[in-house]
Amino acid sequence: MDDFGQLLDTMTEAIRSFGAEFTTVWFPVQIALILLAAAIGYGLSALVRRHIDLKALLTGWPPIVRQMVIAIFQNLAFIIFALSTATMHAGLLQVTTPARSYLLHIATSLATHCCETISSTGLSPSRPGPSRH
Repeated sequence: MDDFGQLLDTMTEAIRSFGAEFTTVWFPVQIALILLAAAIGYGLSALVRRHIDLKALLTGWPPIVRQMVIAIFQNLAFIIFALSTATMHAGLLQVTTPARSYLLHIATSLATHCCETISSTGLSPSRPGPSRH
């Protein structure tokens, strides 16, 4: 029975320390910064899409360069989001400890990985559809 009590105490302490992470001021600050970066990414990509006519711009360009520019253009919101969160993370690292900006680091890493994955699949050759026999 002593082992069960010790296990219960350990679990209770772990839950309390986990809950303490959400009571700090840095968690909502990071969430707000991530939402701000998302708004910046969406807004700037919408502004660029509104003012740039991609068809007219890419007329006469080689196909591989055109495909790269289209892939970048389609992922512009993710790219801007990744750059914004990376800048915010670097700024927070100058002000606080790395533990207080970890959520921004994760958001930057995930957005960067998403950009790399989508861009690399956008540049791959098209796969043929299912065969019709």
